[in-house]
Amino acid sequence: MTVGIAGLIGAFGNLYDNCVDASVLGGLSLLKKSDLLRRWEREAARLPIDYTGPRFGGPAHRVRSAGHDIGRFFNALDQIRTGTFEGTWWNDGQRMVERVTATRSGLPFVQAPEPRLALALLLKHWVADFVTPMNLPLPGWTLLCEMPNPDLRKFANDAYAGTNAGNGLNLRSAVLTPGLGMVATDIVVRTHSHLGAYLSTGTARLTTSARAKHTEMLLAAHSVAGAVSLSKTAAATIAGETAVAARHLNIPVLMRIGMLALKVRSDAAARAEAGAPSWEQLLAAEAATWTLPEAVTIADLLMT
Repeated sequence: MTVGIAGLIGAFGNLYDNCVDASVLGGLSLLKKSDLLRRWEREAARLPIDYTGPRFGGPAHRVRSAGHDIGRFFNALDQIRTGTFEGTWWNDGQRMVERVTATRSGLPFVQAPEPRLALALLLKHWVADFVTPMNLPLPGWTLLCEMPNPDLRKFANDAYAGTNAGNGLNLRSAVLTPGLGMVATDIVVRTHSHLGAYLSTGTARLTTSARAKHTEMLLAAHSVAGAVSLSKTAAATIAGETAVAARHLNIPVLMRIGMLALKVRSDAAARAEAGAPSWEQLLAAEAATWTLPEAVTIADLLMT
């Protein structure tokens, strides 16, 4: 019953991921209107990572260079320290690197050689962008836009851009929103396991066997949400959403399922090693010490 309830929570979270994401975006938009976020946005204005010139502009400009990719932190920090935008584009199969030191209106980009100041500006800018509909790209996603394969570059751009502002694959829609359902599923299963342990033993600490059962329950519950996520992604792809269908993938849950599966396999192997030997194993070990005629085999002994 506990696994069923937890699984349903995760499944409904994936079935109605658009509604959940819209609610999360509504909450973040309230933060954007706060005085603190507005001040941070002003303080982190005119940074080189916000360059929107030819080949790097448009609504999805954050995915076309490394400046808004938290997985390429040092690259973004270096741009702010030097006051120079750096981006990669392709021309007839040739990789081109573009460096720009001023905005399109001619104003020089903000330069912060001091590492601490550059770090503060970068984090303020990222936080101010995180609460916007387009949010930030997934860690390392901008590398796909720098690959030599044009189809891969188009997929990365289209998946992030979406059909409307904010409904593509980004940190909010791919990690934060799906993570809410995953956390809720974990809470239900953990509450059941630890409450059961407390009622049985007087302590919430799980025994080895209870911990193994707890892991198996988590795997079963999250697998329901993972199956719904993959099914919805496949259905959206067939329906014609193509790259945008990737936004339905519940990346945190799929990663959690993989880790739980490895843990269940490890627990099973540990139980097998620690388990009592079978009668056949005991007899084989004992027979190894006997002196028997060559014609007598272990199989003969077992049959006897």
